[in-house]
Amino acid sequence: MPATVQALLAARIDRLPPDEKRLLQTAAVIGTEVPLALLQAIAELPEVALSRSLVQLQAAEFLYETSLFPERASTFKHALTHEVAYGSLLHERRRTLHARTVEALEALVGDRLDDQVERLAQHALRGEVWEKALAYGRQAGDKALGPLGLPRGRWCASSRRSWPWRISRQSCRHRAGH
Repeated sequence: MPATVQALLAARIDRLPPDEKRLLQTAAVIGTEVPLALLQAIAELPEVALSRSLVQLQAAEFLYETSLFPERASTFKHALTHEVAYGSLLHERRRTLHARTVEALEALVGDRLDDQVERLAQHALRGEVWEKALAYGRQAGDKALGPLGLPRGRWCASSRRSWPWRISRQSCRHRAGH
């Protein structure tokens, strides 16, 4: 995509009111499909402000509502919007939001973690929650290695090879007081 299109989209996002911009960026961390319950759990907005901001983001054609049942969800209008909104976050803020997404997902899905294990692994990895990334990554790999998921299982298994090293490195830094 030409840089000018991305720059125009970034400028449009930057002109949003602060609450709307923050909500769009938070939604981008969740993914292209954004369940409202998950967004509410990690957005730092009261429910009324969140609803108002969502309406504005839909009116501006950044998001559109895709589902009302079994739960409300929105989707990014364009993949590039998602990419630019996600890329506009500083690394530390992005990492924090991914880690909060793991916590919120765990609370929201309860005993149905297996249904969301791939999503949990992805957010834990990007949130640098290494122990959970390893655990959920293993579960996702095992699930994908089922009868029909061999190629995906290989990817999950190969991408988690560096996680134990990161866990060890993080534990060493933590023990050393860094």
